[in-house]
Amino acid sequence: MAGANKLLLDLDGRTVLERVCTELSRARFSDYVAVTGFESSLVEKELAAFNFRVVRNEAFSLGMHSSIRRGLMALPSTSAFFAVCLGDQPFLTAADYSALIAAADSHPTEKLIYPVVDGERGQPVLIAMSLRDEVLAHEDDDQGCKYLFARYGGMPVDLTHSANALAFYDVDTPAAFAHAQRLVLGGTP
Repeated sequence: MAGANKLLLDLDGRTVLERVCTELSRARFSDYVAVTGFESSLVEKELAAFNFRVVRNEAFSLGMHSSIRRGLMALPSTSAFFAVCLGDQPFLTAADYSALIAAADSHPTEKLIYPVVDGERGQPVLIAMSLRDEVLAHEDDDQGCKYLFARYGGMPVDLTHSANALAFYDVDTPAAFAHAQRLVLGGTP
């Protein structure tokens, strides 16, 4: 994995990104914007199989917030929420995404909606579009939108009892990817 793009790694016959995009596309989002950065052209080839609008973040080295900014700028401001989903969480399912969307439908005045499994906050996060200007004005860093949680708290959606105990698992390291490979081959979490 050293030097390889984690999104393009093969995980039991499908890339990590293909697994993520397949589940995202099955969820009830009204619009899809994929933000590419590192190795954009390779990632965009993988994204071509999906009906996602693709925008490039040439400033990806500034951190995750720069990608959130690029994606947000590409979205119409008419939606009630926008979602920040990560491309390296191959075990999230359409049902996980849909649970968050249902919570947003039921709580339209919330500023932040996020999943919780066994008391741990995770991704993806739904952010009220009313915070758009605040997000766009924030300095880019690698902390994403954590600053919003300090200010607004948000509403947790408990996925602890869902069928997906691996909802927050990401493949950030070679060891995590090796573990993910074992999991898809029938291992235990």
